[in-house]
Amino acid sequence: MSGISGALNEKAGAATSTVLERTVGARVRGNRGLLLALAAVVVLAVLSAWAASGTRRGYLDPDATDPTGARALRNVVADQGVSVHKATTVRQADDALRQFSDATLLVVSAGLRSDPDANRRLGELLASAPRASTVLIAPDAELLTELAPGVELAGGG
Repeated sequence: MSGISGALNEKAGAATSTVLERTVGARVRGNRGLLLALAAVVVLAVLSAWAASGTRRGYLDPDATDPTGARALRNVVADQGVSVHKATTVRQADDALRQFSDATLLVVSAGLRSDPDANRRLGELLASAPRASTVLIAPDAELLTELAPGVELAGGG
């Protein structure tokens, strides 16, 4: 008798698991739209976070919040009443110096390396704007010679 009841229990167990599997499958199929929408939201959130974190601007860029950016510095000086105007070309720097004659021009030489003529044009610009102060960040020898003749690089180590 135990053989018959064991076989019946096995059949009952198989029937129960088949019913459960169908029930779970039916639930998934019934909520497919909700699950797809949830997956889409998760994918969009991950892509947005990835895109925002990978945005690299330039070294000491006043808009950049990455470790090489200067947005925090821009905010600190803005709190002191200093306005910051970003210029990524010599032409933009020229326009800013014409608009603000007593401006201080911060030159990040890493941005000038892609334009071989920029050092000369920047030198001419600063010669025509005698009231402007200039701060050089990590100048190379060529830029230093153009903007500050007689001043030499020292240290470096």
